[in-house]
Amino acid sequence: MELFARGETARSESRNVADEQVAIEKRTLETIIVTGESENRTLEMIGSHGEAVPDLDGVALDDRATLRLLGRGHTVAVRYLNSMAVRSALRAYRVRSIVDLVDFFETLFPLHCPGTISAAQSGCLALEAYRDAYLKANHPAEFMAALVESVFSVGNSLPELLVAECEVLGVAICGGSPDGRRN
Repeated sequence: MELFARGETARSESRNVADEQVAIEKRTLETIIVTGESENRTLEMIGSHGEAVPDLDGVALDDRATLRLLGRGHTVAVRYLNSMAVRSALRAYRVRSIVDLVDFFETLFPLHCPGTISAAQSGCLALEAYRDAYLKANHPAEFMAALVESVFSVGNSLPELLVAECEVLGVAICGGSPDGRRN
């Protein structure tokens, strides 16, 4: 009887820790979800550096850098694909094409984010995620700078997850307003 009670206590404590971790991750990720505003700001930054501004409605759906980023689950700050559980599932799924990404949204995504999508939405969500992944893969400094700016603009502090992602991408976070310029 006592063994059963200790087992129940351990499971309860484990659930509490897991629930707390999920809550922390959710709050962190809610802060860094890419919005249309930061997408537009990313494009503005790209143009301000004299680079050609990509047409996201006509972006190549077979871009190697983007598919590599998706296939590796390197999707922190990418719309719909930024939670730890989804990134892990994405790595296991090994997305190699836009068709794979749509399939991921139809089959595996609902398992990790219940109640979020019906099958008809999967293509739209996959395309939105792909656009973010394209910007992150091909214009990481501008993508992250726009994201950092959006976090600061609403008065939030910068989540450690986002700081770590900037470091992974080699994007320096300087004082003042980030402008996405590469050093």
